[in-house]
Amino acid sequence: MQVTWFRNGRLLEENPDFRTFYDRKTGEVILHIVEVFPQDTGEYMAVAANKYGKAVTIGHLQVDGEFWGLLLSRYLKPSLNLMS
Repeated sequence: MQVTWFRNGRLLEENPDFRTFYDRKTGEVILHIVEVFPQDTGEYMAVAANKYGKAVTIGHLQVDGEFWGLLLSRYLKPSLNLMS
């Protein structure tokens, strides 16, 4: 399975500030934002795809001040079984 992350509709490349993880056993997909700032406010979307189809999950992040070590975690629970 391939998981692609987007922020405000634009591809979010993994870097030291934005780390992504995927647990094949649980299906959990994680975007770890090491430090968040007001400019990180926006819509975050994960798209998981494999030969059976794709699933999308969206989260909204609002940062009003500085906060250290946010973990944004979402489970993909698609109607298609993407774990097979």
